[in-house]
Amino acid sequence: MNKLKMAFTVACVCLMTGCITQKTFVTNSRDSKEKIFDALQSTIAQKNYNILDANKGAGFIRAEKSTMNAALRFMSGMENYDQLQVTVFNQNGASGVRVQAMSFQEKTNGYGIKSRDTVAPSEEVSRDAREILQQFGGEVTEIKPE
Repeated sequence: MNKLKMAFTVACVCLMTGCITQKTFVTNSRDSKEKIFDALQSTIAQKNYNILDANKGAGFIRAEKSTMNAALRFMSGMENYDQLQVTVFNQNGASGVRVQAMSFQEKTNGYGIKSRDTVAPSEEVSRDAREILQQFGGEVTEIKPE
């Protein structure tokens, strides 16, 4: 019963505060999908993200980086991550690029079991997403959830 009350409380808080778990940015480019993909991989690596998944044919990249220092991570048993999910697609004869920016908090209990919770995107990951898209010269637009 207490779990049900807690779940209801969390749902109400999220509804009242507009719990946003990711930010999405888009832009267009006249470059080919392949050229954009290569530029994206390079830029993401330069920003110290570890590329976890990349598929040039599908135009998809998923990368993340740790945002906590080792001492704080050791003392708290938690670690924060910023993650970027990038998609390159064709749209009306041009290439489009979408970057989804999100943040996670990973907790480890006393038994070594990890759990990962989504938190509001950090300012750093949002800034990185915008900077990655600005290299293509088009207008960067943030897509607001409805």
